[in-house]
Amino acid sequence: MSNFSTASKVLSTIMQGDAVENARSLNRKKILDAANCEPPLTKEEAKKIGIKINVNWGEFAKLLSDAKKQLVSAFTSNQYYYTVELPRAPKEHQTEWGSFITQEINEPLQRGTTFYMLHDARWSSVIKNGIGAMMWTSADGWLPRFVPLSDLRIPSDTELSFQNLNWFSRRIPYTITELIKQAFNKNQNNFWDKKSVAQILKNYKELNVTDAGNNYNWETDWEKLSSILKQDGSLSGGDAMPTIPLYHFYFEDEGKWYMHVVPETGTVRGADQNNFLWKSPHAIASSWKELIHCQFGDLSFDDPPKFHSVRGLGFILLEPTFYSNITRCRLLQHVHDNLNILLRISDPSEKARAAIQEFQNLGVLRSGVSIVPQNERHQIQFNLVEMVMAQLRQLQSEASSSYTQQADSGTQKEQTAFETRVKAEQVNAMTSGIVLRATAFEAEAGLEICRRFCLKNSQDPDIQTFQSRCIKAGIPQEWLDVKQWIVRPMVPIGMGNPTIAQAAISQLQGLAPKLSPDAQSEINHEAVLVMTHDARKAARWAPISHKPTQSDATREAIGLFATLLISAPGAVPPPQNNYIDQIEALIPLLAGQVMLYTQRNNMATVDESRGLNNVLNYIGKAVQSLGQDQAQKERVKKYTDAIAKIGNEIKALTQRGLEAEKAQTQQGQNSQVAESAARMQVEQAEAAQRMAHKEREHQADQRRKDMAARAEQRRKDSSAYASIEHGRFQALAQAHNTRINTQPKENEE
Repeated sequence: MSNFSTASKVLSTIMQGDAVENARSLNRKKILDAANCEPPLTKEEAKKIGIKINVNWGEFAKLLSDAKKQLVSAFTSNQYYYTVELPRAPKEHQTEWGSFITQEINEPLQRGTTFYMLHDARWSSVIKNGIGAMMWTSADGWLPRFVPLSDLRIPSDTELSFQNLNWFSRRIPYTITELIKQAFNKNQNNFWDKKSVAQILKNYKELNVTDAGNNYNWETDWEKLSSILKQDGSLSGGDAMPTIPLYHFYFEDEGKWYMHVVPETGTVRGADQNNFLWKSPHAIASSWKELIHCQFGDLSFDDPPKFHSVRGLGFILLEPTFYSNITRCRLLQHVHDNLNILLRISDPSEKARAAIQEFQNLGVLRSGVSIVPQNERHQIQFNLVEMVMAQLRQLQSEASSSYTQQADSGTQKEQTAFETRVKAEQVNAMTSGIVLRATAFEAEAGLEICRRFCLKNSQDPDIQTFQSRCIKAGIPQEWLDVKQWIVRPMVPIGMGNPTIAQAAISQLQGLAPKLSPDAQSEINHEAVLVMTHDARKAARWAPISHKPTQSDATREAIGLFATLLISAPGAVPPPQNNYIDQIEALIPLLAGQVMLYTQRNNMATVDESRGLNNVLNYIGKAVQSLGQDQAQKERVKKYTDAIAKIGNEIKALTQRGLEAEKAQTQQGQNSQVAESAARMQVEQAEAAQRMAHKEREHQADQRRKDMAARAEQRRKDSSAYASIEHGRFQALAQAHNTRINTQPKENEE
């Protein structure tokens, strides 16, 4: 268990490092002064060694500026600061959710300049001193704050991995207003000792602004002194407002991290050194990673590397640039001295000094006075000076990655892009090594920022907005967990070095035709980013997406495809711009249409062939226009081969279509003759059939007539027979009646 139970023990722990911190602060001050173009020598030092020209030529500042520019560019000039992947999410949602979370998390980071300036300050500190620190001041806010090394205390022998870190402290100079807001707010987690804070504020109430200079511990804060001297031109009276410096002391206890606040010894007026101004009753973090993050540009060889053994680029370049600067001063002074005329006097020393008598444009020296000739004056060896200066420049260039094309002496041939890249990489090796190491440490910073965006019940409005948008986008709550994410910082091609980046992009563009469409879109994005140094333009002009985004030219080409298939040759104007998108849209469509005809009947009609050739000719014109760009030679060859293959297939379809049409025509002629003969036969058969029908009808009619005649005859015969029978019966009846009437009447009696 850590023994930090009292304020005096905490202050004692911090103060034990005052002596060594004094030496570290002095070293940092030398680097800071040189970077701010302070003269290399003090007035006393310059007078002692006889240097009249004591000027800082800015070599050190220029080299640090170039190196800083590379580092800042490496981590801020990209489309995003960090990317997020969800490897364990459902496969159908991994890309969609990862892209959405990446965009939403980076939106508040890219808003304004706050996060950018944090990067700027960190990398400036890394270049000068090898370390750039930042800390989170709230439990749930995502934005960290930059911490100057003069305000940070880390125990000696702490490794860069912080595996053996058990405490650290941060010095925060509060203004009176800031301390009042912190100590007397109504937050439920306000654990400030209000009584002690009130006592301090009471003592500061009557302080005049001129007392601001006394708020610094001059025995350790050399950088603060240097900063004030730079601001007010050595008038330490102070236009700086009075501040109240307090130490925020963080320590580990049983796997958890706690914080106490104590006043700076000897600086804070009215402070009780035996009381904590703030004491946390519970842990504020489960790991130091939730509190502090440091970037390192370490060029030392201490194994294992330790925090206080880190040596940055400023440390390495300080002395080479110092002597280069002094050499320039002395060289210029020598030139100025040689502009003076030296006179040699041979008269006795007690004689009055000889003077020059001037007569208009003539001057006469008195007897005993002569001018010292050039060959008798002190001469410096300019070859030696130039050699030394060249070696110093080379050393500085190799350390800082400043690559400048050497002047052509008339014997040097023009360098190829590959040769330029090799030289630049050799010069850039040291700074690139810093970038490679920084990438690993930056991943940890991104992980902590992303962890805070996943905190539930956070009061940070940016975090609340992020979580709300993710839920509305359909991302389940279980995936808003940094443990399910892979967070990576984005580093551009060339590690921030524009020379290497342009050479690399040139080679990648030559390789692009052999890669997948997704890879080509990424290369195009990187190319725009390298050329414009503007992530927003790169995102608009060449967006990266796992779901390919159609350009206007692509959509136009897709709409034009149907028109070309049915239009007359030459009816559509030739392509004007964005040839690549049009070509890559039309070639697959044309190949698909050819495949459709092949699968249908393996031939194309005349109209279909005309449409296919319209598309083929349009693509050919686009390829021809693209071929005027020598950088697209490989791409043009790829397109030419593709359309040649498709053209052969179209010719084959057209040939088979023509042959089929010819065969169909011949078959049609033969079928016409056969049809005529068949029609004649049919007509003859129909005529014979009609004759047969008429014959049968005649015979049937005749039979009907015969049958009618016979029926009529039978009727007549029946009528005659009936008449005869009637007559006969009538005769018989009459005869019977007659016989009855002729019989005698006696018979009746």
